[in-house]
Amino acid sequence: MSRSSRHILLLITLLAAQLAGAAAMGQMELPPPNLGSPPARGDKDHPQVSGNSGQAPGDSAQIPFKPPPEVSVSARLDRTHVPRDESLSLIITLEWTESALEVNPPLEFDFPDPPSGEGLTLFANRLYSVTELKKNSVTVTRTYEYEFRADVEGETKVGPVSIAYKRTGSEEARDLETQPLPVTVTAPRLRLGKAVKSGPGLAVIIVALVAAVAGLVVSIVRARRKKLEAERPVAPEKTVHDEAAEGLLAADRLRMAGRNDEYMNAVQAAVKRYVRDAFGKRARTADEEKLAALVASRLGEEWNEGLADFFRVAGEVRFSGREPTREEMDKVMAFARSLVARAKAETETSGGA
Repeated sequence: MSRSSRHILLLITLLAAQLAGAAAMGQMELPPPNLGSPPARGDKDHPQVSGNSGQAPGDSAQIPFKPPPEVSVSARLDRTHVPRDESLSLIITLEWTESALEVNPPLEFDFPDPPSGEGLTLFANRLYSVTELKKNSVTVTRTYEYEFRADVEGETKVGPVSIAYKRTGSEEARDLETQPLPVTVTAPRLRLGKAVKSGPGLAVIIVALVAAVAGLVVSIVRARRKKLEAERPVAPEKTVHDEAAEGLLAADRLRMAGRNDEYMNAVQAAVKRYVRDAFGKRARTADEEKLAALVASRLGEEWNEGLADFFRVAGEVRFSGREPTREEMDKVMAFARSLVARAKAETETSGGA
């Protein structure tokens, strides 16, 4: 075989090998299409698809909670002096206002540690709730009452009390705290049935009876003395200034007893009565603007603004039913007493009654 023939045969063999390889490549299976696997992160042209097929966009999104509202807190005792073995109550009032046009989850309140006091035992608690609708807002008042038994005589305190609150289902919580309230535990009252069973108790009862008889004698003597004094010339009638001072003193006793809402009403009533009697010649008007004008006509226009602020503070407490703050109670009493003192001085200077 010639050299050229061998070259032709080699070329034919190489060509056949290439054709066989191409045929084998054509028979290889292609990889299956990627129908469910998400594209690589960062692929801008092919955004990642959620594996929850058939779910509409936004179905798994949660509606964000509206933050809880501001809640005011106040605490008071039904009495600050209690005999040993008797009870007293701590009253905690929470109040807040929300829009009536929105639907929000309710508030949850948590007292991590119950109220406590040294020498006092907590044995009962109650909850009262009032909801009031005013136009487009809802005001809710929750009152927690905790009842204690006084076990040890002496000075002690109730509280402070920490309170946490949040919306149901939310993790955003807020904290409140009350101030400690002083309590004086006095000696126990005498119980007649138990005292009679013991010799010393019986002796105490006899002494008490003797003291009662002596008190009866003293009361008879005093009645006789009053009768003699009644026969003397009648003392001068009290002035409107004296009556106003007595009315404010009586209102102050309500505050000392913890009856703060009654205290605010009493101060307001005393001021209105005094203005009518001292400035309006016993006028019967109850209009606060007219009363303020009467005072301003005698004492100056600056008193008009002061009275308007006084009636505003007293009226808010009265008609909203909320517990007045210490600053509000101090403010109305200071203004009332300054008004009486200024009007009395003006009357004495002008020579009036």
